[in-house]
Amino acid sequence: MTRGIYSKLAKNNIFKNRRIYFPFILSVILSTFMLYMISSLALNPNLKNIPGGKDLASILGLGRIVTSIFVFIFLFYTNSFIVKRRSKEFGLYGILGMEKKHVSKVVFLENAFILVFSLIIGLVVSVILDKLFFSILIKMIGEKVPLGFYISKESLIFTALFISAIFLLIYLNSL
Repeated sequence: MTRGIYSKLAKNNIFKNRRIYFPFILSVILSTFMLYMISSLALNPNLKNIPGGKDLASILGLGRIVTSIFVFIFLFYTNSFIVKRRSKEFGLYGILGMEKKHVSKVVFLENAFILVFSLIIGLVVSVILDKLFFSILIKMIGEKVPLGFYISKESLIFTALFISAIFLLIYLNSL
């Protein structure tokens, strides 16, 4: 019963603070998209069949590392903005009698809802646009685009785990 109260409170908080949360959710979706696209392009097996493709794959692999660092810093920065804006609200919860563990449950559920929503949207859009970006990359090189559709399971797993780890660190930081 109390678990339902916390999840309802978390959903209401996200909805009521949508002006604050919308840019954060959008930044998580775009970060997920960028991280998956760079990773998927770097790991695409069709890239190795193209002249110079191995060099391009290693450059994209370095881009994956740089993008990961950028995403980490960017999501922490955008979340710190949210925490600062909501500090008065958290103080009000304490005045109303909520203990710190109850507030932490609400914050955890808010982060979980945002994470799941953002990962689903970000990864679905990434998988849909993956072939388009690969085709653009191949056309820029001047080669013929191979037929077929490639979904990188490794990139999906890496992106989901990396973004989830960032959210875990964000949650621990916001406590």
